[in-house]
Amino acid sequence: MPKLNGVHAAAQISREFPQTRIIGLSMHEDKDMAKAMRAAGATVYLTKGGSSEKLLEVVRSLFTAKPRS
Repeated sequence: MPKLNGVHAAAQISREFPQTRIIGLSMHEDKDMAKAMRAAGATVYLTKGGSSEKLLEVVRSLFTAKPRS
């Protein structure tokens, strides 16, 4: 991303829109990156190498889940 990395973007989105569910999607398979994304506010962290079925499953589950409070 040209101006922010995913962790900074997730943190900013979480601050400005706390009820938004964020799916961190990255090329990095590093556990530290997943941890950083979750700490920044991502609900879920997936890698781009994962299956599209898993991404769809996560999107559907977050869409039907109760709103965050």
